[in-house]
Amino acid sequence: MTQKLGKSLYAAALSVLLAAVFWIPMTSFSAPTRVSGLPVPPVVPIDVSLSISSAPALNIVADITCTVYSAFQVSEATVEVKLPEGFALESGTLSWKGAIAEKGTIEIKSKIRAIKLGNWTIEARGGYSFLGGGYFDTDRIYVYVGKDSALSSKEQISYQGRVLSIPLSPSEVPKLAPMSFQGITPKPPQPSAPGSPGTLLVTGTFYCHVSEDAIRKGSRRSDDLVPMVWGWVSIWRASDNAYLGGDITGPRGSLTAGQFSIPIVNPGSAGFYVGMEPWTSAANVMKSDGTRYQSFTPSFYPSPSATSYDIGGWREPDLWDYQGAWRIYETLANDYYDRGAWDFLTNEGPGFTPPYVEVRFKMASGHGTHIHLDIGMIDIDTEDYSRALDIVLHEYGHWVMYVAYNSWFPITYCPSPHYINLYSHPNCGWTEGWADFFPLACQSWERTLYDSVFEWGTGSWIDLEPPTWGTSGWDNGEGVEGRVAGALLDIFDQQSDGYDIWARTHGSFPHAFAEIWDTLRNGGHHNNIDEYMVAWKTRGHTVGMLLAASLWQNTIDYANKGFTRIVLDASPKPGYWNEPMTIFGTLYGTWRYIRDGVVVGKPVTITTNWGFSRTITTDYNGAFSVTTNCPSTGGMYTITATFAEDSDFTGSSASITYEVIAKIPTRISISYVGNRVFQGYLQRADTWAYLPYMPVKLTVTYLYSGAWRTITFDLQTRHDGLWELEFLFYWSSATIVFEGDATYAPSSATITR
Repeated sequence: MTQKLGKSLYAAALSVLLAAVFWIPMTSFSAPTRVSGLPVPPVVPIDVSLSISSAPALNIVADITCTVYSAFQVSEATVEVKLPEGFALESGTLSWKGAIAEKGTIEIKSKIRAIKLGNWTIEARGGYSFLGGGYFDTDRIYVYVGKDSALSSKEQISYQGRVLSIPLSPSEVPKLAPMSFQGITPKPPQPSAPGSPGTLLVTGTFYCHVSEDAIRKGSRRSDDLVPMVWGWVSIWRASDNAYLGGDITGPRGSLTAGQFSIPIVNPGSAGFYVGMEPWTSAANVMKSDGTRYQSFTPSFYPSPSATSYDIGGWREPDLWDYQGAWRIYETLANDYYDRGAWDFLTNEGPGFTPPYVEVRFKMASGHGTHIHLDIGMIDIDTEDYSRALDIVLHEYGHWVMYVAYNSWFPITYCPSPHYINLYSHPNCGWTEGWADFFPLACQSWERTLYDSVFEWGTGSWIDLEPPTWGTSGWDNGEGVEGRVAGALLDIFDQQSDGYDIWARTHGSFPHAFAEIWDTLRNGGHHNNIDEYMVAWKTRGHTVGMLLAASLWQNTIDYANKGFTRIVLDASPKPGYWNEPMTIFGTLYGTWRYIRDGVVVGKPVTITTNWGFSRTITTDYNGAFSVTTNCPSTGGMYTITATFAEDSDFTGSSASITYEVIAKIPTRISISYVGNRVFQGYLQRADTWAYLPYMPVKLTVTYLYSGAWRTITFDLQTRHDGLWELEFLFYWSSATIVFEGDATYAPSSATITR
């Protein structure tokens, strides 16, 4: 049923925002640093837990139980337990599909037998998909199967001792384009050279794995081997482990990504080895006990007279925790795909160099993933999170907000747990919404792949672009972190969806993040997005329908007017000079849950750039139309329909480009009927209407007295557009021509035999 909207329709025209609209006053904050709790990422509302009765030795049977809890009601969830080749199913089931009640739990149980010696991983995965997202969780048990004994653990074993980097042969080096110079680079944690200038230039290229440059919906991202960006390279004397020098990998100066070139004092027969480590002035990723993720090459022994030594290509170790550490570091600093947060803030965004941050990975399961803002320490307790850029950058986003506020952070009032799509508190909505938005800005700025999808690394994902009023499963308002994140994303991005039509290049700023950042950094402290928007206006940034639409699209309600939009068209297409044409359209209005209801009895002004203008009132169906004549000159013209803002609605306009052809196109046909008559029809090419009493010329080449001759006949179409001529000579070709006139374009046709 068509919806009719009256004067109660909603609008958010921020062009008239005053203190009465943003009623929360600006406050001059001088309070000391305050940090409440540990900011954590949004929780996935499904939890998978896998347990085993005991670790089975070879040929021994054990019981495994997979328990799945869902915070939300689910109509169809799936669960699967994957056994490695070292185990076989004895009885029970390894999969399940069905509904789970809100805050409900299901269990699947089975007996398994250990059939091979070795180290094995049993994995359980469960979850469900929905429109615009999916929630999945994974749990694992790590089992060592021996002949007479066995061990099991929920934690992967972390290798202890000296770890070697892995050499790459030329065929193993990824064939990738060089990465361009990025600008300011982080600093190595130790001086480039500790002593006298070097006499030996050590060169090489380091690589590491990062999460693939793709959005995965329902599965984990795979890894890509790429050149290492801004990793610390250290060189040590082999004989006594003395530090000889170090620097970071490119891109920097003339070096591309992964390359390094470091001068050292030639150690000669004492030899040297080279280390790689995820540690610079941008960030340091360390183990849970604070020890370092260092890996080293074997020793090299240059000739005492050598002035250069290239060690070739190397990558990080084949160890799960080392690879996770490098994924995290590259995400924070920068990676080959240009997705790093430190680089975004320093070189691409506001030109702000964030302070150093440390990351402990991997913390014991259950420790939690969060940030200690007072010391700049991020804890990651899930290996899957290292595969998701968004989780690491979410926590880093909290750090960015904290330092932007000069070591201040709002009291968040976040419940535990908090969900991305549910109401928590306006303060929680702001702090968590900012942290949900920040990763997507880093990964989308000036890149072909636009990323509006928040990922957890487990296969869980949710697209923050489309949710709006009435989206299933979503609460509304500024107390919902996903709504705040979506609003910031709509202000930032180039994408148009629904009423978000604001491109990120606008105003006097090179991109919208400059405005977002300026308000965050220079607009005082903000407990929630209400206070932030007051500061936005105070800072002199753009307000009005475009900003209002970005907020309203995400159910953040600041005013009392309805939005409008116009659908505009014209007919016929194309138009013909001085011929009648009709301009028509519909005025739609939207208010909260009512979307695109028709707006009745409102004036719409039609203007063209050939001088026509008329104001029309919309009818009972919100429609308007007006008939006029096309201009007397052919060309491309602009038609615009405008609704001016009034007390009920925000204003809107729509424009179309309309083609006017100076002469009406025609078509003419020719055939030879009954071996005695040339005939055909002259018609309009657009409507196929027959054109009566028009002059046409028939030119025939024919054989006469043994010679080919050409003759032309002046003819005229009949009342029905038909022309014809009896012709009995033998002919080879005939052409009929309409030369056109002031109204109709020429046309011709030829027949041959």
